[in-house]
Amino acid sequence: MGIIHCSLMVLLLLSQSSHSSADGLSEKVRGVNLGGWLVVEGWIRPSLFDGIPNRDMLVRFCSTTDGTEVQLKSVLLQKYVSAVDGGGGNVTVDRDVASAWETFKVYFLCQLWRVSEWEFQFRCFGGQFLTSNNGGGPVSAAANSPSENEPFYIEKNDTRIHIRLSNGNYIKVTEDSALMANYQGEPGWDDNGATFEMTIVYNHLHGDFQLANGYGHDKAEEILMDHRSNFVSSQDFAFLSQHGINTVRIPVGWWIAYDPDPPAPFIGGSLAALDRAFAWAEIHSLKCIIDLHAAPGSQNGMEHSASRDGSISWPTPDHVSQTLDVIDFLAARYANHSALLGIELLNEPSATLVPLDILVSYYTRGYQIVRSYSTSVYVIVCQRIGNADPAELYQANIGTSNVVVDLHYYNLFDPYFDNMNVSENIKFIYEKRVPQVQELNSANGPLIFIGEWVNEWKVANASRSEYQMFGMAQLEAYGDASFGWSYWTLKNARMHWDFEWNINNRYLLLGTTQIIMLNYDYYRHHLSSPSSNTKTNYCNLILQEAHRLESQNFSCCVDVGRDGDHSPQHARILFPDGFASPVPYVAFIRGVNLGGWLVVEGWIRPSLFDGIPNRDMLVHSGPRAIAQCRPPLGPTLAAEMFWRSISNIKQWRGSTVSAAANSPSENEPFYIEKNNTRIHIRLSNGNYIKVTEDRTLMANYQGEPGWDNNEATFEMTIVHQLLGDFQLANGYGHDKAEEILIVSDLLLDISYAWMLLITWDHRSNFVSSKDFAFLSQHGIHSVRIPVGWWIAYDPDPPAPFIGGSLAALDSAFAWAEIHSLKCIIDLHAAPGS
Repeated sequence: MGIIHCSLMVLLLLSQSSHSSADGLSEKVRGVNLGGWLVVEGWIRPSLFDGIPNRDMLVRFCSTTDGTEVQLKSVLLQKYVSAVDGGGGNVTVDRDVASAWETFKVYFLCQLWRVSEWEFQFRCFGGQFLTSNNGGGPVSAAANSPSENEPFYIEKNDTRIHIRLSNGNYIKVTEDSALMANYQGEPGWDDNGATFEMTIVYNHLHGDFQLANGYGHDKAEEILMDHRSNFVSSQDFAFLSQHGINTVRIPVGWWIAYDPDPPAPFIGGSLAALDRAFAWAEIHSLKCIIDLHAAPGSQNGMEHSASRDGSISWPTPDHVSQTLDVIDFLAARYANHSALLGIELLNEPSATLVPLDILVSYYTRGYQIVRSYSTSVYVIVCQRIGNADPAELYQANIGTSNVVVDLHYYNLFDPYFDNMNVSENIKFIYEKRVPQVQELNSANGPLIFIGEWVNEWKVANASRSEYQMFGMAQLEAYGDASFGWSYWTLKNARMHWDFEWNINNRYLLLGTTQIIMLNYDYYRHHLSSPSSNTKTNYCNLILQEAHRLESQNFSCCVDVGRDGDHSPQHARILFPDGFASPVPYVAFIRGVNLGGWLVVEGWIRPSLFDGIPNRDMLVHSGPRAIAQCRPPLGPTLAAEMFWRSISNIKQWRGSTVSAAANSPSENEPFYIEKNNTRIHIRLSNGNYIKVTEDRTLMANYQGEPGWDNNEATFEMTIVHQLLGDFQLANGYGHDKAEEILIVSDLLLDISYAWMLLITWDHRSNFVSSKDFAFLSQHGIHSVRIPVGWWIAYDPDPPAPFIGGSLAALDSAFAWAEIHSLKCIIDLHAAPGS
């Protein structure tokens, strides 16, 4: 093939095994979590919950409170039920808008498990429960715990409900906005005092508690027996072993210590499954880490800690003591098993509600318990999730030998990652994760374990090659951890979380797969002054060799190597099946966009739009339902779009009297009259638009409508807004001379004749030669310059666009030449959008 003769260096990497082993380990952990198996997580296998009656009202999780959050609205008064001061006293029905005080948390009846699918308790924002004191008097929010003798029975009809007591009475609202428990008889489903609209606000918990409590003991036992027997098998352990995995991390719940008859509503059988896992591990030469994923009372309020309602009550003396008993049980049972590698004392305790001193005390006592059974088993302690520094566990002196700190790394679960692209995600791994791992490795303390990570991110429509690059970056970074890493998770309904799917579909490259790296160190060694033909031949050689290796089931990547005298680039171009040809001889661009300069974007410089009259009703974005109007007591009318003509004249395309015109008529505008969020829509003949009793829209209201609740008055909600070149020019208007535009922190009275000067002020001052000098000094060598289509018609583009952008672009090219930058012209705005 001639690759070696062409000075290409071929490097064979086997399973990324170049890192040194951790103390006491024959090799670092390359593990996979068995998530969703012995501790249920509904998002991993949603089908487990499909058969639960009234599934929408399971006890569920909200990030700030506990339980399924619901809001109740009286259909008679059109007011929300509210616990005064959030609970502890009276309950009223007098709120127009639902807030925290109008939100309740629903509980299934607090018995061993659910006796009836309709029995509930309601908990208020402050933690108290609704009660009627077993009678027909007023309902209050004064009980500190739910009463088993006083459940509420919910009867449903679509979103409407009745709330019945065990004595047969129904909850009702009175004319003076009180909540009483004395409605007798069948209420019916019309607008009466005993009928409420129920809105379910949050419903995110799907764990062991919800599964057992939702089905009841017998049905839940049947479902979990099948799940535990089939979700993970010996074949899965064989698969892991064949692909270079040496460890499984097995999440378990605290109730395993009470098997086969754990406290209700939990279901026995997980201990027998864990025993099978150890047997399979021994057969397939794997090691096991037992991970206490769910502690009594829940350590983080999430479904994977088997929280009943989202609350966190683990940090109490009784729960901590009970948890230590569980550790004692697990250590006594498995400490001498040849497959046991470590015991993790607690998974993901909350940084917010689990105090560090309580956690460290528990970890220290747990370490001592494990050591009483084994001197060599690793004791793993997990970092608190939330705003917590992993270094806090290094300073805690938890134990003297074989202590491991577990960190969980996800480029998810934080708005910080939401808008990152491929390269930004990979850069974050190298610039943030790698230094932290290296710093902790070098500390004189516990070993480092990346106990959970996943080859998933917030990048939409990423290709297989991009997933491979992201995975390789993580494997390289987490492979440096002194104890190793463990992928989350073995199987998952979401494919990129599914380890087996990733391996089978080659989205993640690891195990015994041989990785061929073609090192293209072209600038320094081979292409100091190459001709274009030399470059092309070099590329062809690389591509031919990569294709040949791919055909033999190798995984290939090209390492760009060094760029002149700069340090090695970590970027790699991967070669999956059917890959496109790369151009490795071109240096990677380090550029900055000049956004908001020659194509206006109001969010970048909002002050450009401050002086536009009726700014809130500029042309809005999106193709459907962008403005919404409704009568104060009627349904919502969706309007497709507003088309602006002048500041107080609108033409409405969408839900008008009819929606048959394909273009707006200049002879039939609609005049918008505003009063706060309420509007009237007037025609040029003086009539107003109105809604009739049969919910049609007519244009025959005569006279002044007024602003009360009448058929010609609408509530208008502005949903989205565009602030671009069109809106800037069209918003200020051609002849409008009295309005104000804020430019460069000055207030100017303007007319259309001033628009050119004002826009030139922005184009002259927003970006300058000094900015190009700054970029050059900080290692940037390219600028990407967004332009609009109207630049081709400069200096007199079609209305309403403003000339002058071409001269500004010419200036940019001159500045780029002075400061040794390159320019990319980006057609950011095309005709018609």
